[in-house]
Amino acid sequence: MISTLAGTNQYLIREKLSDIQRAFIKKSGSLGIYKIDCADKTYKDLIANFQTVSLFSESRLIILINPSEVDKWKDNIKDIIDQVSDIDQVVFVELSLDKRTTYFKDLKKLTNFFEFELLDDANLTKWIVKEVQERRANITYDDAKYIVELVGNNQVRIKNEIEKLVNYNLQVSKDSIYELVEPSLRATVFELIDASFLGDRKKIVEVYRKLEFGEVSVQQILSTIAWQLNTIALIKAAETSNYSELIRKTKLAPFVVQKSGKLASTLSLKEISNMTQKLVELSLDIRQYNIDQEGALINYLFSLAK
Repeated sequence: MISTLAGTNQYLIREKLSDIQRAFIKKSGSLGIYKIDCADKTYKDLIANFQTVSLFSESRLIILINPSEVDKWKDNIKDIIDQVSDIDQVVFVELSLDKRTTYFKDLKKLTNFFEFELLDDANLTKWIVKEVQERRANITYDDAKYIVELVGNNQVRIKNEIEKLVNYNLQVSKDSIYELVEPSLRATVFELIDASFLGDRKKIVEVYRKLEFGEVSVQQILSTIAWQLNTIALIKAAETSNYSELIRKTKLAPFVVQKSGKLASTLSLKEISNMTQKLVELSLDIRQYNIDQEGALINYLFSLAK
């Protein structure tokens, strides 16, 4: 049997893969499992896995991570599938498939195909509530939403944060979330930009100090601001306020569209372009001249006030 696990939701892919491995171990033991990261493999290396037999198990579970990154793999997928032994179980894990390609269509037609996409914000929030309750703990919907705002759409990391929060107190609250959950860099920089647009200089310095304490470099902050401005520009250029249409046009995560869309609605494309140009100039000055990086960045943020 040949299966494909595809999509952007690494958490759900990991869970499905664990289910497949547990079922195989129950039936055939663990000695026949081969998990191969294809990043540093050749086409010949991968094909060799289908031409050998296991000395320790009658059947094998062969897991290939991102095999499409290997040259010649996609063009020969039909021949590859024909080479798989009837007694072996093979799983292709593809984390970035282009749905427009023949390869995608071949996998969907010739393998047991599972696709896992990121949950939208509402379903991700409901999932957090469910996970907390399964641990005999409690959390409100609004507090679960706060976790999404801090961490972003990353179920792997959110699950780790849930474990930490529940171990601290079975009643998960906004206070404990604020105390224990480390915001993602993007979430913190979004908070920084939001404060900048509002002209809240005290908040700008406070958030910047938080990043500085976390040993985040000025270059990392600049790169994340650049990503945020590009995201705002994409949303603005989409010329629609319809939430679902924005996600379709920009191909951004629902969480990102929801947060950045609010900022985009207050800006013109010309204003976004000017902010981006100033950011480019600041980055060049930091690279070329011996200037006060921290002061220059804070002054840039002060200048964004509407």
